Order: sequence, then structure tokens, then C-alpha cells
Amino acid sequence: MKKPKLQEAVRELREVCHDAIAARIQHTDKSYAEIGAELGCSEQTVFLVAKLRRLGRNSQQFSSHPDVADVAEDANDGGSHE
Repeated sequence: MKKPKLQEAVRELREVCHDAIAARIQHTDKSYAEIGAELGCSEQTVFLVAKLRRLGRNSQQFSSHPDVADVAEDANDGGSHE
């Protein structure tokens, strides 16, 4: 069954992308739109990552944030939008 392997690969890739977005939110003064353009995703995706990880400008990532892949899976995401 390849479907679980593919889903896991998508989940891992999404996590890597969301980690990059989170790092930009924390370490740059760029707007969410600029971050999205730089990383090839939408401003809404950057906003979603910030919200899910409880990030804002000059804030630190909380250690008890929900797993972004699990949140997307719960929303019946099933695939990557970016």
C-alpha cells in the first residue's frame, strides 16, 4: 500500500515548509505577503502557520504547539496547497 507512505512524505514535506515559514516569521521584519512570495506560498499559508504555532513578530515558538500536519489532516486536507 503506497498511500500511507505518500501521505507520510507529504506530511514531512509540509512540516519542512512550515518550519521555514516559522523561521522567517520569527527572524525577519518582512510582511506575511513578502514571506509567502519568497517561499512560494500564499500569505494565508504564512498566517495559518503563525496562528497554529502561536507566532508573532519577535515571539518565540511555544514548545506545546500542535503538530501542523495533524491539524491539516484533521481538516481533511489530504494534500499540499503549495
